[in-house]
Amino acid sequence: MIEDVVRRYKQFLNEHEWLAYGSLGWTVCLYGENTSIDIEEQVTRALSRSGQIERSAMSVVEEPLCTPGVVVFYERLAYGFFLLEVEESCVSESRALRTLSEEGSVWNASWNSGYHSRFTYSEGGAIAYKWSDVQFSTPPPVGALQRAAEAIAGVVELCHTENRHPSFADLLAIVDLSTGVTLSNVWLDEIRPCYIIRDPLPRVGWAYE
Repeated sequence: MIEDVVRRYKQFLNEHEWLAYGSLGWTVCLYGENTSIDIEEQVTRALSRSGQIERSAMSVVEEPLCTPGVVVFYERLAYGFFLLEVEESCVSESRALRTLSEEGSVWNASWNSGYHSRFTYSEGGAIAYKWSDVQFSTPPPVGALQRAAEAIAGVVELCHTENRHPSFADLLAIVDLSTGVTLSNVWLDEIRPCYIIRDPLPRVGWAYE
């Protein structure tokens, strides 16, 4: 199963090769049976300086780079939502992840064109686990973090078996295997709903936190 999921994300990145050389932030936010969570409110609190954001819809592939402000695509899930950025990710900053996880659990996979990468798991308003520069390092001990431990261990074992370092495909697979949420091959090929934040909170730069 793990091999199949990793293989799917390898295919995903082969079909969208520009992502492998650019930036991505994929964030899955799950809130159990609390279905009253509002995506717009959560994104506004996490990212906007003024509390004002704009709703829109656009091509994931073409339009974000020429749109002033921060563009965050989203999809509603049964018990939460996921967010996607195809530029340097603001959601991936620890401050934003802490805010989004105050009432639930948040998994984040990120990389940028400088080849920094990171997997982060947050819950209860705190960063519970962080693995930085995934493709160049071994994962820190997971400890009692059951919601991500099995996926991380399985992916790392697969990498050892195949005698290779973890890749961006493995990073996406960890989120998928931990949450049951899939970023499909065709998701980037259509017009998707998004929020535009014209006045984002000051950035630290997640790769340097």
